[in-house]
Amino acid sequence: MDDRKKTNRAGATPDGITRRAFVGSAGLACAGAAAAALPVSLALALSGCSSSGSDAGKDAEQEPEPDSYVARAVKHQDVGVLLGAMTRREKICQMLMPDFRKWNTGGSADDATDFVEMNDQVDAIVDTYGFGGVILFANNVHETQQTFDLTYALQTAAVRNTAGSQAGGIPLLLGIDQEGGIVYRLGSGCAMPGNMALGAARSKDLARQCGQVMASELASLGINVDFAPVVDVNNNPNNPVIGLRSFSDKPGLVSELGCAMLDGIQEQGVCGCAKHFPGHGDAATDSHTGLPRIDKGLDELEALEFVPFRAAFEAGTDMVMTAHIQYPQVETDTAASIDPDMGEIALPATLSRTFLTDILRDELGFTGVAITDALNMDAIAQNFTPLDAVRRAFLAGADIALMPVQVWCADDAGKMEELVSALEADDELTDERLDASVRRILELKLRRGILALATAGENVAGAGCSYDDGLETALSTVGCDENRAVEREASACAVTVVRGGGLLPFKPQAGQRVVLVAAQESERPGMELAMRRLVAEGHVPEGVEYESMCYVGDDTGPRAVSRAADEVADAVAGADFAVVISEVGKGDLAIESAAFVSGAVCSRAIEAAGQAGVPLAIMSVSKPYDLALYGEGCALVAVYGNKGMDPTEALAPDRAFGPNVPAGVEAIFGGHAVTGKLPVDIYAVERGEDGNFIDTSTVVYPFGTGEAC
Repeated sequence: MDDRKKTNRAGATPDGITRRAFVGSAGLACAGAAAAALPVSLALALSGCSSSGSDAGKDAEQEPEPDSYVARAVKHQDVGVLLGAMTRREKICQMLMPDFRKWNTGGSADDATDFVEMNDQVDAIVDTYGFGGVILFANNVHETQQTFDLTYALQTAAVRNTAGSQAGGIPLLLGIDQEGGIVYRLGSGCAMPGNMALGAARSKDLARQCGQVMASELASLGINVDFAPVVDVNNNPNNPVIGLRSFSDKPGLVSELGCAMLDGIQEQGVCGCAKHFPGHGDAATDSHTGLPRIDKGLDELEALEFVPFRAAFEAGTDMVMTAHIQYPQVETDTAASIDPDMGEIALPATLSRTFLTDILRDELGFTGVAITDALNMDAIAQNFTPLDAVRRAFLAGADIALMPVQVWCADDAGKMEELVSALEADDELTDERLDASVRRILELKLRRGILALATAGENVAGAGCSYDDGLETALSTVGCDENRAVEREASACAVTVVRGGGLLPFKPQAGQRVVLVAAQESERPGMELAMRRLVAEGHVPEGVEYESMCYVGDDTGPRAVSRAADEVADAVAGADFAVVISEVGKGDLAIESAAFVSGAVCSRAIEAAGQAGVPLAIMSVSKPYDLALYGEGCALVAVYGNKGMDPTEALAPDRAFGPNVPAGVEAIFGGHAVTGKLPVDIYAVERGEDGNFIDTSTVVYPFGTGEAC
């Protein structure tokens, strides 16, 4: 490890000169506007000034260090004395989990770039406020060592306790959405195939192993919370936000596999989090962009949505995440939206005492930590001010407010100060209410060994080891061969032949030509990787020619779609074998629609293959409901994942990538046995007055469909 990396770790150069004061004139100008509203120490830090030379600083140095109540809590395995020593402000800050997804040290949040390395401004904010946690995004976790350095720096700032508070220096919950499949964050780790793929694989052992792999990589990087598993039941095929993130449309299978994944995550010492309570699977609106409304009664929720959550609670999930969804039959209280066009709206579950206390705590008996989904999502942010949303969530029973306000530059720190001060002065937030949540947070940190990081000195890496040892573990764990093997096996076991048509597996001979047609450019490398593996492992003979192409371009107009369909048809007709990706996803379930997000291109490929007598496999890489569009004359395969990869010439990419596409191509060419079963019903697609729709009264391919080959 070189001296530069040591500088990033401890905040000082090897010769001991501090780096915290060197913000620069741009940082000073940025911080000026917000400084007046901030604590003096924080305002000075954000402005680049230092009080170390003042008389006050000298007096502080002469005062004895206060007793560490965090250390007492660890020693006696009891958070009571720590909780009793905390100020009201400290308790409120423990209930906040902001993000630093981006940062601009010298300008506005609009010009912020990915926050990948600790700077003096963020360091000061984390040190000053003592947040309960920080959530990380893909913007923060590009590379293994970079991620390790960042989490180390965040925990170092959290435990520093510059203010010398008796109850200060509490380590952070560092959380991330590492679900697998279409939602993964680590740039250099394993993506895993995702929940619906695991639903198709039907293996509790594989679900547990996927949880173990994801959590082992996170733990080695110092990330101690995985916001997974998703235990929503995808019983609405039109759901725009869950889909592949769900194991199944059957609550029993979701419960079984969700609990297995949860076990795998928590076995590694990482906090698991079942989400999104009370259930997001039947929503027809994405809560990132609107406020979903589900018109179900409590009995209906008990019979379906609550089933996996009950199972997760019985399995001991550390956390649960709430959903920003209205259930007006259950929560009848309303609030005036800040959007005048919305008027009075039913309270979403995140802000509902009925859901978060009466049902979650009293009826379902959940005793862990309840965290909101991100409060900057439009479902909340377009209807409530940040302060109103946070206080309502706390009064409803939430323990942690996730992403309560955006803090992406020094000026933004003023928004955080306004929020904390207002909550501190709010008489309706009683000390009893705060104590109940903070006790749960502290007990979780104690149980998972997070509090103990406060007593580790400089050894706050990972689970409390030295920087060098922690980095060595991270580098040998993240994306290692053993983890990649689990990722590949789980992806392979998920591949489902919905209809083989007697065509599979393809067996090309030397001199024959294979055409691989991707929807997106990022999918081509995965298809090519599969062919290289098939040749290297002897499943496809050397001398088989293959080429790839993609049909989605920058021009998405009808003429461009028609041209692309013709090009794909010509390529398929000239091949000996062809694989064409179908990626309808959130698009138009139609074959007559001249759009790339429809079945139009695949329909032309099927027609061309039939006329030329070319064996063709249509491979669905998004939600498998698009397979209902395609008639006879081809094989239909589902892989449940559309993440691509960076171009690679190797047999084992060193970056995170979507493993589903390679697994599907390998299965089509006999690279591994095919055992996957549909984890959802696939319904007929019908034409209506307002366009095509999924007819849930008619099942085309039922749950459990899957041919072995």
